[in-house]
Amino acid sequence: EGLCWAYRRTYGVPTIVVNCSNMFGSRQSLKAYIPKVIRAAKRNELIKVHVNQGNPGHRYYLHASNLAKWVVAQLKKPDLSEFKSHLSGERHISNIEVVNLVGKIMGVQPRVTMVEASGVRPGYDSSYAMSSWSEWTPVTRFEKGLADTISWAEASPEWWLV
Repeated sequence: EGLCWAYRRTYGVPTIVVNCSNMFGSRQSLKAYIPKVIRAAKRNELIKVHVNQGNPGHRYYLHASNLAKWVVAQLKKPDLSEFKSHLSGERHISNIEVVNLVGKIMGVQPRVTMVEASGVRPGYDSSYAMSSWSEWTPVTRFEKGLADTISWAEASPEWWLV
């Protein structure tokens, strides 16, 4: 981020910096949580849900199309030369809720194990919560974005081979 502002100050380039909550959508790396859950559910593999003292973590998830639409809307504003914002999904969603929604959308019963994070993930943060600085409301709600992501994944078998 600092490099962006330095470039702005040095060369006067219009600059937009956006800090986002957890992103998801089609073509996402299989290292990210939602693609891992989709892939494991499809393969009937055990899905690990990290918990902190028995409570599953939760996140604000933002579908990639929401960020794209928001950025386009910002670029259309007159006299935009410098802008910084936080953009988050519409609500906290627990990791177990993600697993259950994936299973429901895919029509499968996910195999789940709860794993105490303190033993396997030192420094685990059970909540990634960010307040949105923008008055903007995500166009694609979480459930719709998740269904679209799963639909894309099921239509893209090459994705599973990675």
